[in-house]
Amino acid sequence: MDNKNLSIILKLIGEKVMSEFKFVCREEELNFAQEALSQNKFIIYYYFNDSGLTHYLKKLSLNLNIDNEICFYVDCAKNQSIAVQIATQIISSSDKQKLNKYTQNEGLVIKKIIDSLTTSIDIIPFVNVGALMSGFTTAIKDTLDTDIEHLSDYKIEKAIISMLRQLVKKGKIKKVFFLIDDASSLNPESLDFIAKIMDFDIVSVLVTIPNNYLNIGTENLSKICSNAFEPFEIDKVFERPSDNMIKGLYRCYNRNFDEKYLNVFNRYERNIHIIMSYIRGFHMDFMRLDKNSIFLLKILLILDTSIYIKTLKVIYNKGIHLSANVDDSDFKIFINALINQGFLGIDQCDYIHLNNNIISEDEIKITLVERLTISRDIIDIFETCKTELTIPQLKFAIHNLDKDYSRRKSYILVLLKKEKIAGQVEQQYLDMLFYLDNKLDLINICSMYYDLQVYDVPFLRIQQHTDFIEERECQDLIALLQERLHKDNYCQKLWEQLNSSTNIDEQCLLMAVLFTALFNNGENEECLKILNDLNYKFYYKRFSASHYYHFLLRNVSYYMETVEEGIHNYSYCLLKFRNSDPVNYNRTLSNFIGYLMKQINKKPAKSILESKIEEVKSILEFNDQKYLYLNINYGIYLMLETNDDPTQYFESIQFNSGTTETPYIYARINQALYIAKNDPAKALSCLDEIFYTLICDSNVVPTKIFYKINRLLVEYMNNINNTSLLEEIKSAPLRGDEKYTNKLYSFYAYRFTNRIRYKTSDWKKCFLPGYIFYHGFNAELLMSSLAMPNSRM
Repeated sequence: MDNKNLSIILKLIGEKVMSEFKFVCREEELNFAQEALSQNKFIIYYYFNDSGLTHYLKKLSLNLNIDNEICFYVDCAKNQSIAVQIATQIISSSDKQKLNKYTQNEGLVIKKIIDSLTTSIDIIPFVNVGALMSGFTTAIKDTLDTDIEHLSDYKIEKAIISMLRQLVKKGKIKKVFFLIDDASSLNPESLDFIAKIMDFDIVSVLVTIPNNYLNIGTENLSKICSNAFEPFEIDKVFERPSDNMIKGLYRCYNRNFDEKYLNVFNRYERNIHIIMSYIRGFHMDFMRLDKNSIFLLKILLILDTSIYIKTLKVIYNKGIHLSANVDDSDFKIFINALINQGFLGIDQCDYIHLNNNIISEDEIKITLVERLTISRDIIDIFETCKTELTIPQLKFAIHNLDKDYSRRKSYILVLLKKEKIAGQVEQQYLDMLFYLDNKLDLINICSMYYDLQVYDVPFLRIQQHTDFIEERECQDLIALLQERLHKDNYCQKLWEQLNSSTNIDEQCLLMAVLFTALFNNGENEECLKILNDLNYKFYYKRFSASHYYHFLLRNVSYYMETVEEGIHNYSYCLLKFRNSDPVNYNRTLSNFIGYLMKQINKKPAKSILESKIEEVKSILEFNDQKYLYLNINYGIYLMLETNDDPTQYFESIQFNSGTTETPYIYARINQALYIAKNDPAKALSCLDEIFYTLICDSNVVPTKIFYKINRLLVEYMNNINNTSLLEEIKSAPLRGDEKYTNKLYSFYAYRFTNRIRYKTSDWKKCFLPGYIFYHGFNAELLMSSLAMPNSRM
């Protein structure tokens, strides 16, 4: 149940509708909103905090759920995305027998997804729940791109968007309303999602903004609004209860009203939660609370997150200094009394949380000594159950152990392990670690950095751990990090690891990195041997028995001249990643797009490209951070095959110190070449800036050649015939491709000699696209390869 409501909405127990919903004295406000929603697509409603807005919005939602309309209520204060809240409402309001039958028939993955969304919540009943459930479950199947081990990569957002498309297509539902409670609390992902759902004509959205957070709320709304529509603002603020409303509430709940209560409520600025606590029989006076109740509330105030009831009991017993500990039954009675008074809430898993709408340190003062003592007691109890702690509890311990590195480190390691499983590792906690006591922890932490695409910090960490640095895993990691940082003789380091390996899986992964590294280092002949020499010890097909052969195959396939072979290889790799590794599936798809554009004049590259582009568009619709590189290859597609502007896709790539800078450089050069179509002088200025800030100090050979080839074109567009630059390009063929280089040289040499000026058609002919190819993998994959069964040579 939502804490804000203080049990105003009665709990549902296995029912689809609320047995009772009491609502008084807000009819005028309901009329404002319903009229606005009937006439406008996007409505803003300002409100005062603690005014009863949540209860009002749920009543509004009840009114809007009619025969051909659907309404969702979304609480932005929840630590849950908008899409997940919508999905939870659909699933939890559905007929349980039908739901059980569906999950039995549709396989383990979908059952896991649906089970994860089923919860006991206060549900606004949907008249059209059948249509919703059918649309949503179909959407799950249509958008599912993962297996049971990778549910964190599953996008509920995709399913909701797909469901809306189905509702539009079927035409039965004429309106879908979304009531967004507190726009000032929206996160960036939710802002993007709201913008997407507003693309549907059947959707109308009402967002609320608290009066004391106008700046944040307005800033968030500006990110949603487009030129297509203007927000409509309801001109009256939703206020805290008036005298008449307070009296109406007392009548509604069959309570006797006393005029003197108004003085009390005014002292609390007519906070609806204080008023409701009085109506429910508890006269809110914190000074009357017994010391044990005050102490327990202080524990929860300091902890600032929910906690399992049995763990809370142990902390309470430790701090209260009773001669005999309170047993489970007495503690449950004690907790239930505080729940009934509205101070606490409890979920279906027996986790206790504080009602922050009523309880704060303004009412219950905590001295510094109390804070330190209670925090120490909490952490002492946490020591006995560290691995069972939730992520917020672990963070509490970490931030209260800043002067005890040894204990703090143990909590950080548990936290990072949990975050890794959830796919949400936070670098700030990695940065809190310095010396690791064992090799496994060092490898895990450095691997997490690598997977976050941060390379300089883990490289330094390994150097600091002299006791472990010579271990095989550490040396493999050093090789990976040197390659990403283009540091020292990184190709030689990879060769050393490859030649000293007796494990085909380790060798295959090292070769996958080495192949690209050799091209980046200008060692083109070696790459061509790996690719073409059947008798060579390291010919790429010699690794086909490895469990990880598809990682190597993905990296070599771009250089396949036979288009059918290249397409077959990429299709094989996509098949290996599908439903098991969505991240590498999408990265491989990006590489495939680059290959198809390179070969676009050969059959059947163009037709396959068009079908794959649709897939790319659906991925970029949600623009997950993990798939940012896709923006570059898709932007190039827009440049070469459409008249659309690719600028937003190139500008989404940011420079990050400590990581590889190549994507950022390529995005900037691609953007300069797009500018050159209409303004060659400006494009040349952009390339000058890129050279002095990025290219000059780069030690990646192909990047410099790539820059020179495109600069030659832009200078030519500006009537500059740079013969010396042309000679430089000829002397260093890009990735050993002499055929391409000779063709380019002949074109420009003929034009320069015959003083033929630039033609508009030359742009597409001479422009060298800066595709980004992802050749990496998660570092722990290489670490685990050392222990793979049957992998010894």
